[in-house]
Amino acid sequence: MFAIAEALTKNNIPLPNLNYFCSLRVAQKAFSLLKYSLEPLCKSLGIPFEQIHRAESDADACAKVMLKCLDKLQVDSFEGLEHKINIRHGFYNGGLHNGQKSIATNIGKTKKYSNTANPDNFDEDNYFYGKEVLFTGEMKYGNREKMRALIDNIGGHSIDSFKKSVDILVEGVQKASNLTTDGKSSKQIKCEELLANGGSVEILSEDEFYERFGIWDETIKNMWKKIITYTVAALAVIGVGVVLFSLIGVAVFLLPLLAGAFKK
Repeated sequence: MFAIAEALTKNNIPLPNLNYFCSLRVAQKAFSLLKYSLEPLCKSLGIPFEQIHRAESDADACAKVMLKCLDKLQVDSFEGLEHKINIRHGFYNGGLHNGQKSIATNIGKTKKYSNTANPDNFDEDNYFYGKEVLFTGEMKYGNREKMRALIDNIGGHSIDSFKKSVDILVEGVQKASNLTTDGKSSKQIKCEELLANGGSVEILSEDEFYERFGIWDETIKNMWKKIITYTVAALAVIGVGVVLFSLIGVAVFLLPLLAGAFKK
């Protein structure tokens, strides 16, 4: 939609007044599939699609995908769809364009993290685009707030607590105090129950999260930079300590000798 708005503006064509939802993001919420690009999506949903990348054919296919989604989600209005998938619709109004935005689901709760994502920077090709991602446990390579920001900044939706609509659970190292008698966190148990009851949620380790995000090499590189920096700093402190203790030792040894020499 941003590309359409830019094209209309460049050609001096007024932006229409309308509300919209992206069929891709809605499909990601409605169906659990391996691929969501238009051709495989239509094939999975049984929608005839012969003329690929032809404007009229693509538009017709997207409309049929949306109808399938609405039927699956059992909604028939913008308001109902917003409530169901926790995404606020985008709109054109008075020549202005405002893209879709994730709806905060923990209003009224005190939290450190604040979603400041810019829709202009969303990446529809990212694995996590349009998906609800939940984190549990302590992370090895970065804090949870930074990982949530990664998700929200590409158009995903990081959530703070379990919901049945969750798409992905990222597991970190659990504190003993947060574990139940089964040795798992409440989020892990709820996600496993969701799977057992026919739901769809993908469970990833922190390593798998960075691999799917496409920044695994960068993350490992940054981790080693920190290790090297801390190691050099520690060695420097130890070196200074050794020098100081050596000087003190020399002083302790020489002072009595010097004192004796002065007495003579």
